Amino acid sequence: MDVFWFGIFVGSTMTFISVYLTRLGANSFQIGLLTAAPAIVNLIISLPVGRWLEGRSYVHTTFQLAVWHRSSYLLTVLLPLFINSYTIQIWAMVGTVSLISVVGGSITVAFNSMFAEVVPGEMRAHVVGRRNALVALSSITTSFLCGRILDSFPFPSSYVIVFGFGFIGMALSGMHLGQIRKMDSGTPPAAAPESIQLPLVSTARAGDARLSGLRLPTRTGGSTLIRFDLLLGSFRNFLIAFFLFYTFQYAPVPLFPLTFVRVLHLTDGEISLGTGVVFYTAFLIFSMGLSRLTKRFGGHRVLVVSAVLYCLYPIFISVWRTTWSFWLASFVGGGSWGVLAGALINRLMERVPDVDRPAHMALHNIALNLGILFGSMIGPVLGAWFDLRTAMFISGVLRFLAAMMLGVWG
Repeated sequence: MDVFWFGIFVGSTMTFISVYLTRLGANSFQIGLLTAAPAIVNLIISLPVGRWLEGRSYVHTTFQLAVWHRSSYLLTVLLPLFINSYTIQIWAMVGTVSLISVVGGSITVAFNSMFAEVVPGEMRAHVVGRRNALVALSSITTSFLCGRILDSFPFPSSYVIVFGFGFIGMALSGMHLGQIRKMDSGTPPAAAPESIQLPLVSTARAGDARLSGLRLPTRTGGSTLIRFDLLLGSFRNFLIAFFLFYTFQYAPVPLFPLTFVRVLHLTDGEISLGTGVVFYTAFLIFSMGLSRLTKRFGGHRVLVVSAVLYCLYPIFISVWRTTWSFWLASFVGGGSWGVLAGALINRLMERVPDVDRPAHMALHNIALNLGILFGSMIGPVLGAWFDLRTAMFISGVLRFLAAMMLGVWG
């Protein structure tokens, strides 16, 4: 139920906040900060928070952080009500999201630790699968409903209602986190698990940047987790390929809402159908075929082919001009990501040795967050140098080049 209510937040506030800023007049740099700020925070605080968790109750600490994190989203409801200046409101919203990400990064580490503690190892794949399905279903329904609301009520009061849905979803999610209990008694372990960040669902803040993921906890045992000596071996090229993919995956993200609103002139309802309903429905359908495809063609081949198909999403949006073509592009993007998200994880698990997984995965976390940060900055640069359609097309080509690197080094 925690993740079901979180899906309401995903289908409302997370989906439409960048569209809202676009309609206020935000540029690609300001929208890119919505994604870049959390990445910066994750790079800075993940390891310190892991140390801070040592000796604490993961269940209790997760709930305490959730109260602060969930309640902070009330600010997204209040800002449109009390700030009339669009310019001030844009920066206030960006600043709010940045501040919330500090607590958000902390709760990510705490939740991952708690998840490993309360869910038995043999049940984790089952629980994660259920959680992914629930967040997709609730976000699809919420996104569709929010699209109808945005088309029916005047701006900006319509967004206050949508952000209100997001706040309620987050509050109920936190309430259910507070009801989680360990099945067995015992004291917390001495060392806290570190956060291993893997993308599972990436549809976007109005396009394709929403990052939700499984973070696999591992224990440091008091040793140094960041070991750059691992970059001297074959893992270096593998990590570079993944870093380039993450970077170019996020390059078009700040451009999506600008293209939807200012180039394609889509209504909020049409955007919600594409980025929420169509994308996630395709994601669910195609993700169910990952196991069959992997067994038949191999993990590496599935990874490369799905990455190539994934680059078509921004390319199609850049060259097609109708609402129906936008929905078709969303279906292609969601379907390819449904396979690619799982293929990335499978390939990562194949290349990371079990005997030294924490150190390898810590380096992967750094590559992931640096990729999100650099990609979120590349998009605005492309938007400043070229018109939006050209910038979107170039970002699709960059994704294709990243797919080729996955083929060579991945």
